[in-house]
Amino acid sequence: MSNLYNFFAITNPNNIPAVPVIAVFLSIFVFITTLSLSIPQLIHLKKEKNTHNDTKFLSYWIFYVGLLGWMLYGGFNIPKTAASTYANTICAFVQSFVIYYLYKYSTIKKNHKNMALPSLIFTLILNTIVGIISILGLYLKINGSGAWSADDRFARFVSTFFPILTCISFLPQVIKSFETKNFSGMSLYMILLFCINNVGWILLFIMQGILTGFDNLISPLIYQSLSLLIYGMQLQLMIRIKKGKVKPSIQYV
Repeated sequence: MSNLYNFFAITNPNNIPAVPVIAVFLSIFVFITTLSLSIPQLIHLKKEKNTHNDTKFLSYWIFYVGLLGWMLYGGFNIPKTAASTYANTICAFVQSFVIYYLYKYSTIKKNHKNMALPSLIFTLILNTIVGIISILGLYLKINGSGAWSADDRFARFVSTFFPILTCISFLPQVIKSFETKNFSGMSLYMILLFCINNVGWILLFIMQGILTGFDNLISPLIYQSLSLLIYGMQLQLMIRIKKGKVKPSIQYV
């Protein structure tokens, strides 16, 4: 268990019973759900081999930048969160291929197909750079080497700005989909996984706050809650459409 405490950077300075164990299991849970976030959409794209006309590319790019931010959050925020760094690193690499296939299968603009490979190469390189920086920030501090020291201002910026990005990332897509009542370009299972992931992170942040304080956890808690509200509303409408209770106003092929 001590190895898991070290891996997930869980500390218990006040010797609070039971909470660290709960935090470990929550860390494992959100680690699995977070690294899996983009997988349903990737499967959806590979299956359909089509990027629907109502797809908002901006949403997927904002989400991608948000993943990079959560990688840095895990490495530099206090308390540090290894689950965030590693899971979002894996998810960012999956998201690179989601963006690649969005462009590859797009007929919205003529130059989209030409942007597929450059987008993939660019994001894979960026993932590697940010991943290395985040892991250095995570472990050089945890191991007590003193080589790096987390900057409080940077930690506050990361814990405030990037949760906003992942919270609003699919808002343009959601607004468009609510207008047309058509979610054919998005995987229902991706949205379901987003909701489950939000709940997991909210619970983990609460456990971390109990252990070490809520100073840099308030913003992530707020935005995870807002994200859960947004995706929860979207999931509810998608399920109603799937059951035939709400009919799309526009059909895309």
